[in-house]
Amino acid sequence: GLSQVYGFIKQSGGEVVIQSTEGEGTTIAIYLPAVTPQDGELSRGESETVLIVEDEPDLLDVASALFMSMGYDVTTAASGQEAMGVLASRDVDILFTDIVMPNGVNGIELAAYTRENYPNIKVMLASGYPLPALKLDQYRLGDFTFVSKPYRLSDLARGLRSVN
Repeated sequence: GLSQVYGFIKQSGGEVVIQSTEGEGTTIAIYLPAVTPQDGELSRGESETVLIVEDEPDLLDVASALFMSMGYDVTTAASGQEAMGVLASRDVDILFTDIVMPNGVNGIELAAYTRENYPNIKVMLASGYPLPALKLDQYRLGDFTFVSKPYRLSDLARGLRSVN
């Protein structure tokens, strides 16, 4: 966990300061550079609904906040199976799903299901694993827009501009 946080902070150009005093506890401060997006850099939701599927609660919260900051309406699911129920019960414009999820339907299967049953929904995939390491129906990964974790707001905006 902490090594992933450190990697994300460093990749983002930030710093982590850890102060620990025996008997008093530990303080962790995270400093990230402030970035002002260039005109047109961010995708704007225009009242579109994004279904975010992520089995890690903290990452689900982060992704939700990022999409909401771009003006998207957000609905969430913690599994592929739960997402299928959401797709059947409400209108969704974009599916943003983690690829590797335990127990049941993975992100590739969910993306293929969505394309087959809801062809008007745009699909974006995310993973913390590099593409070559993902051996899940690899021939189908190229059919979808892919965003690497950890992602930034600008990564999501870029992905949204190219999503199909």
